[in-house]
Amino acid sequence: MNSTRPSPRTVPREPPPAGPVIPRRQQVNSILLLASCLLAIGFFVLQQRIRHGRLIDIDDALRKELTLTVDLNSASAAELGSLPGIGPRLARDIVADRNSRGPFGAVDELLRVPGIGEIKLAALREHLVCRIQLTGSAVPDPVH
Repeated sequence: MNSTRPSPRTVPREPPPAGPVIPRRQQVNSILLLASCLLAIGFFVLQQRIRHGRLIDIDDALRKELTLTVDLNSASAAELGSLPGIGPRLARDIVADRNSRGPFGAVDELLRVPGIGEIKLAALREHLVCRIQLTGSAVPDPVH
């Protein structure tokens, strides 16, 4: 006679109950760390608002224009070329004039360079200074 009872080996086992992938303690620590980071970011934003009155959107920020000032007697052609209305060719002409005729005594002497007129000089005046540099022979030797 065959018995209808299944043998103990053929009984399917139930899988163990699924537990959390990350242990409970690590979950709590992760949540606390995330909450503290969010709190710190919120505190920073609030502090910036209080200090500066409001947050500034970078696209709405006022654009500040910087005024570049260049010394006619020491500026390179690249520095002169960065001024408005002076291109690379005119900058080279200014340096060539300075090298052949000597340093400029005043900003108005820039008119001696071909290509510089009264209108261009008036537009450049706020960007130019003229410092006279003494050569080594004109400077007295210090007494020791």
